[in-house]
Amino acid sequence: MCDAPDAIYASADGLRTVASGFLTPRIVGKPWSHEELIVLTDRYAAKILVVEPGQRLSVQYHARKTETLLCVDGDGWVELGSIDDLARRERTPFGPGQALHIAHGTVHTIKGRTKLTVFEVSTPELDDVVRVEDRYGRAPRAGGQG
Repeated sequence: MCDAPDAIYASADGLRTVASGFLTPRIVGKPWSHEELIVLTDRYAAKILVVEPGQRLSVQYHARKTETLLCVDGDGWVELGSIDDLARRERTPFGPGQALHIAHGTVHTIKGRTKLTVFEVSTPELDDVVRVEDRYGRAPRAGGQG
């Protein structure tokens, strides 16, 4: 537990780090469930995505944002494609322990077969979203994640 700001901690491998305190995730409601924004800095963002069974994020790509996803729990699918052929996407099962790096410009979506929990680390451009398809009626080219 971090009692004081800027406390210094030594890790098991002897590295020392400064902790400025624990963070309280910000819950952001989404039509597919919600995301928990853990941290947003000028260099990176970290969040947890929770996708309900049968729901999916918009089919989207990012002009600048790059992200890495780790499935923590549940299972579902990831679809990946190219902005050169928006209709053509490869569907791949996505389950616990699987990680996926998504470069900017890659068309992608995630769908939960069961309740899906995904940890995401990305560059900080959270509003860099171009929606290709959205089953919830959100604007095709709107800001905001997922």
